Amino acid sequence: MQSALVNGSPVHRSHILTIVKNGLIAYSVHKLSSNVVEKCLDLCSHSDRTAMRELILSPTLAAVKGLSVGGTASPLPPSPLLTLILDQYGFVTLKDHLHVL
Repeated sequence: MQSALVNGSPVHRSHILTIVKNGLIAYSVHKLSSNVVEKCLDLCSHSDRTAMRELILSPTLAAVKGLSVGGTASPLPPSPLLTLILDQYGFVTLKDHLHVL
């Protein structure tokens, strides 16, 4: 996926970015897909980053029901931002890309 983002056509890159934006929080807290999220944040447009920032700062997790934090079956925190902060992979993704968000 990361190679497709870097070397793929603009159409492929756009398609991957759309998929990642739609599942941003779920992908950010997964060990392998968090790397794809980070690459998307590195390569995406300002408008894509703005959309991702708005999703992260939204007050609810309505879009990611059923997701568990840190691989546990515990209930989710009330916001996407808190979910990322409390998850080991989500936190790294957030911390490393805070300057672009």
